[in-house]
Amino acid sequence: MTCARCHSHKYDAIRQAEYYQLFAFFNNGQEANAKLPVSNEATKQYAKQKADYDAKLKALDGQIASSRTGHVAAFDTWKKKIQVQIRMMTGQEAGSVAPKEVAPIFAIALHKRNAKQSAQLLDYFFKNEYAATKKLIADREALQKIAPKEPVTVVRVLAEQNRQTRIMERGDFLNVTDEVHAAGLSVLPPIDGRKENVRDRLDLAHWLMSESNPLTPRVLANQVWEKLFGEGLVRTMNDFGVRGDPPTHPDLIDWLGAEYRRMGWSRKKMIETIVMSSTYRQASAHRMELLETDPTNKWLARQNIQALTMLNNEVFIEASQAFAKRALELAASDDHDRIAQALRICIGRQPADSEIARFVKLLEKSRAYYQQNLENAKKVTGGYLPQEVEPAEAAAWVAQKVWPVRDGFFRSHAACRQLCRRSADGAVAPLRAV
Repeated sequence: MTCARCHSHKYDAIRQAEYYQLFAFFNNGQEANAKLPVSNEATKQYAKQKADYDAKLKALDGQIASSRTGHVAAFDTWKKKIQVQIRMMTGQEAGSVAPKEVAPIFAIALHKRNAKQSAQLLDYFFKNEYAATKKLIADREALQKIAPKEPVTVVRVLAEQNRQTRIMERGDFLNVTDEVHAAGLSVLPPIDGRKENVRDRLDLAHWLMSESNPLTPRVLANQVWEKLFGEGLVRTMNDFGVRGDPPTHPDLIDWLGAEYRRMGWSRKKMIETIVMSSTYRQASAHRMELLETDPTNKWLARQNIQALTMLNNEVFIEASQAFAKRALELAASDDHDRIAQALRICIGRQPADSEIARFVKLLEKSRAYYQQNLENAKKVTGGYLPQEVEPAEAAAWVAQKVWPVRDGFFRSHAACRQLCRRSADGAVAPLRAV
């Protein structure tokens, strides 16, 4: 797309005018602040608190208003007292006698004061001198300090602004030519507007997520695949066009895109689907028969080395050590109970007995191994050895989270496999080597 900003290319279907048609969607935007509610529940609670607050404030305002009646004599007496004190202190400024908040007003002759200055004197009198209103006003100010705050968050949004968009000759904003309007690319499905002959960013958003546009879910699914396998089904991650690499498995990326949409755009479900597939769970061992036919594993005949990151990455190992220590410090009656509690912490639900049984089996194998290999056990536990727990026992629990086992139960990162595994009766569409 960027190349079309300056000029069209004879070998590219995207014309320069189409680049600026897409640019027009964003050229009419101006950043502004918007308040969005935190949640419906918080809004309901705020409405109730605000109603109680408003009622209390209204009651205080009524009491203050009624208490102001009969203030004239007291107000005049207070002003005369201040004025007399000022006159008696010859050569002194009014501020040395009058309160500092209103001293500048008292320094002005009575007949020269305006209505605003007179009102300021009266407000000060009610707040600080008049006994009938002094406490009520103090109560009102205290109430205002604890006023309920509206549960909103301020976000930056793009507000609509009617701005003309023109093609920039060779991308130079000082050299503009023909005017264009917001529209899509001719090689993709058209962008329909909610209003006739008018399209905005919401129309663009609807088009991006519409069923008539297969590009968006394919790109997103390809990004997830790349994170898990190290390479995308389309190797050129940012280029699905004619200059990019074609997909190694076209039918597979089509299916993944359709599944992504069907699953409600859930990244978690997409990751679960891929990591539970036969393709992801197969052995990564290099096979001689693939040396010439598929040396880079393009056809996914073996598990990509990217999946083994969790076996070797220091962050994952330390996380496994720390969680094993936490599991061993749980109050549990036996291994079954301890594993059940640990799984509840990880997956947020009660694990099935079949799931617990798999971990018990792994624990028993790991325990037997590390009892015969104490030096390895000490290395595995690192600095996370719980008190009064033997290294071999602690290492066996670390193995529950990170190390593979010989029988192929988990080929990498036991905890991740179990966390991503559906229940025994759940169905997962397999992705096999092509």
